[in-house]
Amino acid sequence: MDFVGHIVAWYKENQRQLPWRNIRDPYRIWLSEIMLQQTRVAQMEGYYKRFLQRFPTVEQLAKAEEREVLNYWQGLGYYSRARNLHASARKIFFELDNRFPATYKEIIRLKGIGEYTAAAIASFAFGESTPVLDGNVFRLYSRYFGIFEPKNDPKGLAEVKRLLQQHIVNADPAEFNQAIMEFGALQCTPASPDCSACPLRAGCFAFKHGKVDTLPLKISGKKLKNRYFHYFIFLHQGQTFITQRKEKDIWQKLFEFPLIETTRPYSLERLRSQYSGYFQSSSPLSVSKIIKHTLSHQKIIARFYVLETGTFPSMHNEWQLVYLHQLKKYPFPQLIRSFLDELLPSLNIAH
Repeated sequence: MDFVGHIVAWYKENQRQLPWRNIRDPYRIWLSEIMLQQTRVAQMEGYYKRFLQRFPTVEQLAKAEEREVLNYWQGLGYYSRARNLHASARKIFFELDNRFPATYKEIIRLKGIGEYTAAAIASFAFGESTPVLDGNVFRLYSRYFGIFEPKNDPKGLAEVKRLLQQHIVNADPAEFNQAIMEFGALQCTPASPDCSACPLRAGCFAFKHGKVDTLPLKISGKKLKNRYFHYFIFLHQGQTFITQRKEKDIWQKLFEFPLIETTRPYSLERLRSQYSGYFQSSSPLSVSKIIKHTLSHQKIIARFYVLETGTFPSMHNEWQLVYLHQLKKYPFPQLIRSFLDELLPSLNIAH
């Protein structure tokens, strides 16, 4: 049995039963692939089912308000995925007569869809012989074929793509792509793969040459940038202020509380001195512990200041005054939502 035959046979015996697998609906395949970017299967499955209950078709997603879409995405992170998903659904429904593009070349023109996702949709939904290439696939091919360039090296990518194209032409495209991704995810794992149980070990370069822990070559990582966020939750007669992030930055279009960002850690005393307007006629009810939230290229070091106020501070143009019980209707970053889930019950607010 050859390389492809071994992997397909392994897949038939070991594949996970997932709700987006072995279907041909391009919308559901598309949604699953977008959600799986930067998100583990176990974490994402519940979100996928909940999202589909509310938006079961492209039409219903296209006709929804962006704020509601972001609310249903809340907790998955990388919210540009949800904004792009919504924009592309609107394009499909309103501009393409609700016809989902059926080829790789058409699919990749949709906002938020790159080479990997376009190949997955084209092969899974439409049977196009376009191979997928993600981190799991690159690791598998690097080890088996002895490829010594990292994933960000054009030579290494070109070689893996060449081999993938060779392999997919004589296979069922959907089955082949699912099999190589699943094999990389479950069998040829990043750390401590079980080579003794691997059906490919006899022909695997890395196994034969003691390079399993070396390949694929690692991409040098960038140092995370620290950002210091100070959130102010003003409480007065069951109301508070929120604001929407509109800059091209993290969490764009999501909501948050009035924020002071500093370049280094600030004490409460220093904030009082430097931003006295925020504390006028207010007394802190509580100051949270420091909460650290790591993103792909930066670390957020946050603290929440809950203040009871007799009169609200001067309202900024972008601030909105809302009742506390309405906060559940707004999409917040998970960092803030988690804090609210702890805070609101202590205030006896239904949410």
